[in-house]
Amino acid sequence: MENLYVNNQVFGTPQECIDQMNAIQEMAGPATFNVSFSYAGLPYEDVHKQMKLFAEKCLPVLQAAEPGALAAVPHCLL
Repeated sequence: MENLYVNNQVFGTPQECIDQMNAIQEMAGPATFNVSFSYAGLPYEDVHKQMKLFAEKCLPVLQAAEPGALAAVPHCLL
């Protein structure tokens, strides 16, 4: 439990993020994820690129999963 927060940070390539989010859900059950793309004063352009990449590569895969799975996220506010 001491590293719960650290161990549940999702980062990496789009596929790594998908795999990590699915693993968290398998361990903890259906989950709601809050995502943040802006850390440590990243320039807006970099934040926007990260958001766009997540929306294009991760969300479609996550939303296409079977009902009740993580991918059943109904929408994403970017």
